[in-house]
Amino acid sequence: MSSTPSSNALLRALRAWSRELGLTQTELAARTGIPQASLSRYLADDSLQLREGSRRRILEVLPDRFLPREDAVSEPEDTGGRPSVFLSSTYLDNRRRREMVADAVERAGFHALRMERWTADERGTKSVCLERVAQADVFVGILAWRYGWIPRGEQRSITELEYDAAEGMDRLMFVIDENEMRVRPAIDFDPGPDRWKLQERLEAFKQRVGEEQLAIPFTDETLAVKVYDALVRWKARKRRGPKAAGGGRSPAPQKDFELRLTRYLDYLDRVHGTVKLMGFETRLRVPLSLEDLYVPLEVRMAGGPTQHGLGRGEKEEQDEDAGRRVSLPYALESLSNREGRCGILLLGDPGSGKSTQLRRLALLKARGARFGTEKGEDGEKPTPQIPVFLPLCELREEDKSLRGFAVRLLGDTDLGLGEGFVKQLWEHDDLLVLVDGLDEVPDGERRERVAGWLAKTGVGSNGKSVVVTCRHEGYDPAFGLDPHFLALHMTGLSDEQVDGFVRSWFRAVETAWAGEQSDSESKRAEAEVLARRQATDLIERLRQVSPGSQHLYEFTHNPLLLTAICLVFRDRGGVLPDKRSEVYEECVNTLLQHWRSARRVPVSFEAKKARRVLEPLALWYHEQGEGCTRAKESDLARELRPLLESIGEDEITPEAFLARIRDESGLLTGWSGEQFGFLHLGFQEYLAAHGLANRALSKAGEPEAFTKEIEGIAGLFGQSWWHEVLCLLFATDRYGLFGRVFKLLVDRSVFAKQSMLVRECSREALSFEHEPFVRLLEAGPTPNVDRLWERQRLALSLLTELAPREVEPLAESLRNHPDEAIRAHFHIVVSPEPAGAHAGAGTPSVRPTPEPERFRTERGDYEMVRIPAGVFQMGSPETEVGRFGAESPLHRVEVPTFYLGVAPVTNAEYAAFLEENPSTPVPEYWDQRQFNQPDQPVVGVSWEEARAFCKWLGPDFDLPSEAQWEYACRAGTQTAYWSGDDEEDLERVGWYEKNSGGKLHAVREKEANPFGLFDMHGNVWEWCLDRWSPNYQESSAVHPDAWQDTPDRRRVFRGGSFWFEARYARSAYRDDWHPEFRGLVLGFRPARVTTG
Repeated sequence: MSSTPSSNALLRALRAWSRELGLTQTELAARTGIPQASLSRYLADDSLQLREGSRRRILEVLPDRFLPREDAVSEPEDTGGRPSVFLSSTYLDNRRRREMVADAVERAGFHALRMERWTADERGTKSVCLERVAQADVFVGILAWRYGWIPRGEQRSITELEYDAAEGMDRLMFVIDENEMRVRPAIDFDPGPDRWKLQERLEAFKQRVGEEQLAIPFTDETLAVKVYDALVRWKARKRRGPKAAGGGRSPAPQKDFELRLTRYLDYLDRVHGTVKLMGFETRLRVPLSLEDLYVPLEVRMAGGPTQHGLGRGEKEEQDEDAGRRVSLPYALESLSNREGRCGILLLGDPGSGKSTQLRRLALLKARGARFGTEKGEDGEKPTPQIPVFLPLCELREEDKSLRGFAVRLLGDTDLGLGEGFVKQLWEHDDLLVLVDGLDEVPDGERRERVAGWLAKTGVGSNGKSVVVTCRHEGYDPAFGLDPHFLALHMTGLSDEQVDGFVRSWFRAVETAWAGEQSDSESKRAEAEVLARRQATDLIERLRQVSPGSQHLYEFTHNPLLLTAICLVFRDRGGVLPDKRSEVYEECVNTLLQHWRSARRVPVSFEAKKARRVLEPLALWYHEQGEGCTRAKESDLARELRPLLESIGEDEITPEAFLARIRDESGLLTGWSGEQFGFLHLGFQEYLAAHGLANRALSKAGEPEAFTKEIEGIAGLFGQSWWHEVLCLLFATDRYGLFGRVFKLLVDRSVFAKQSMLVRECSREALSFEHEPFVRLLEAGPTPNVDRLWERQRLALSLLTELAPREVEPLAESLRNHPDEAIRAHFHIVVSPEPAGAHAGAGTPSVRPTPEPERFRTERGDYEMVRIPAGVFQMGSPETEVGRFGAESPLHRVEVPTFYLGVAPVTNAEYAAFLEENPSTPVPEYWDQRQFNQPDQPVVGVSWEEARAFCKWLGPDFDLPSEAQWEYACRAGTQTAYWSGDDEEDLERVGWYEKNSGGKLHAVREKEANPFGLFDMHGNVWEWCLDRWSPNYQESSAVHPDAWQDTPDRRRVFRGGSFWFEARYARSAYRDDWHPEFRGLVLGFRPARVTTG
């Protein structure tokens, strides 16, 4: 292979330089960065062709006077008619960055002029580079950690010379973000004895660049995107041409505002463009890109019934949005089409991704405004929205308005923006105000005042677009945002999104961790293989989680909790427990100790020791009252001092303990350095359960004190704030607390009132102790005080399910019990399906003899009540207040005897159905706490899914017809509500807009009607079997069966809901939705025809 002039000339020059300095081959290899073995071959054999990388290294270190010279000026590069970009940077420390940037330059439609293209040129490197600078249209400079090569006879590096040569053209300078990118001086700084002098020159160069023009900070994750967007913006600006003179602000102030605006937008990009992972807050040198980890969650449009005063087209349009899943940017864009709406209220559970959604929206808008990448319907958005991100956890007493809060918050940054800029920014024509955490305003009265600020900010001729996030528990409709803000609900991760999240998490963590250990490409490739294997294993394990395991399902579909599961799975050898209490156990111990111990990272507190402090601390939080998830550092210090002394750590200050747990484990989270709270409410509940148990057991040697503790635990039943704590308490109880607590509970009416909680605690108990339940049944049926028969029915049901051997000895006495439901329990049999039915399945067939007034289904344990035959007037009279035309005409209907569910189907009852039917989709809101409590009615099920549940109960079960439903609701009355005509009458028997607090409630909390039916008015709408007809003239007016003779697919629902006003809860009100609709206000109750 013959030598080429460039290689031959460069090798000659290299030998001459080496001889002059007296360098050994080892020293020469160190200077050039070429492996010694390769360098030895090059110097020994002139016929060898230099590799591209070796040629570049020689050019970078070889003094200018040793380089071959040629008088001719090089020809300009052929750019193909595209504008050209000169790419300037040091080389050895920026090789990867140069490749990424060059690719971004080409993708943006430019031609990249870069030294890699002309290293074969034998003229001096400096002269060639400066010639290419002169040929460029745009100059792109990258300043990282090195000052670089200084040509012979010069005082400045080649990079600084290139920067000066570009004066007069547009210079886009990108400077490494030293706050986000950690440095390794031995590797990243200039080599050699002058390292620190060159660092001083680099800092001076960076300072000069910052003074002369905008310096855009970058990280390795954001550099290519920022270069691309800046060039696209440059091209768009050139197409528009110079702005017309005159008008607007004076040029100097306007230019100053634009410079500060650009600095502000880059600040948003830097702050919101990266993310820290739970468990890795202080362990990864390279920040992880939000875009690499982001899973595009959807939000659900809140929807409700349509008023039949609307035209049909308007009705269909309104129904179309109800429950619809959309992206947050789409919902924001749709505000302009919604009259009177100026903002979005984004509601969600803790850890559901509300803040991440808001941060990404801020990032998208900041990049769109900075680089002109955001598009409107016409392809361009001439006035892009400028985002302002306001975390309300930073709010102070001194802040008297949202504008004042923004001025103080942004004026306090180290950007030097100044209050004047922020005030000017607040008057921007198209400002987007992003407000995170309305629930983080601690005082309810102040929270309402802040909500008033939000409404005021959005309403009016100069109103701004506003998006505010809030936990469901922290929002009250009385805040008054509803008329002006579009309510959206965070959706949980879908199964596909769970898969994507898991894969992204493992890829990001393993490749970042590998990068900490080595820069080797092979190590990175190994890390990606490992990440794929771990993600695949976890995804397979998650698919084994039954949808009926409601709380564990919630755990796996909540982004924050799923992150904890990923961490546990990675650091515990691919193990994921089955019970949520065990998942919490693994998560807490992994966060506190295991993951750091496995990697020989120092552990400040062993997990056991830390938990002895955190468990009583979590209990203290919970005892402060409903919704308490954060507390001031000063208040926590008072609680922590004695706890730290109790574990022998009295030398550690409470402040240091909080900081260590926050920084090392992430189990505690800090806000503004003033408040702390647990990572997620679930961790607080789990630790509080242990704190509650440990406090009781610590008094075991003091009978009176111990009894008081047990009384205290029993007294928590009926308080929803303690629901999950109690379930977790008994799920981890190894000391017999279950039996002691239930010994007290079975004698109290709350045992019956909180039947769903009792069931859940019993089913999840580590050890179900049957003695209290047997004793209750042995006590006899009289007198029936404190809901004795209801308590006995519940005890019998649980014994049958969890300790069936204990039921048989009681059978003889209970067969004669005065309560028909208890007697009926012993007449329920299971018979096989007739031939032709589903093969191999057994279907419950209820055969009460004689037919009881009440019974519980064998499958599902669902309670039914007998509705006697009768005649009633269906519809509403024209004199009824609030009526609609769809309720006409009033007409007579005769209804045979049938059975109807005592209450709407609950989440606990639907979970049993899902356990046996795993292919059935989970309800739409199954992973959201405000809708998935066991004793709440299930919502988010379609008409077909509701019917499937009914058929699962038995062959004679289905949804009720409209006539059956209204007849059962009225229970012999003809008033607007079965309880009377006035709204006060409704308030007594149903949950609706005025008294619900905007929340779904447990079933059976209000009075039952004369037929013994709960929740017929309000709480949730209920599907009926009928197809929709616009009035009774077009339907089978006198027949009680469901009407099916219509082409309209829409199905009827009845009853009103917690979200809507009183008129929609009337006995006669009727409306419709598509059968596929899975709304948050829509449930059902089954009916069953009688057997004879």
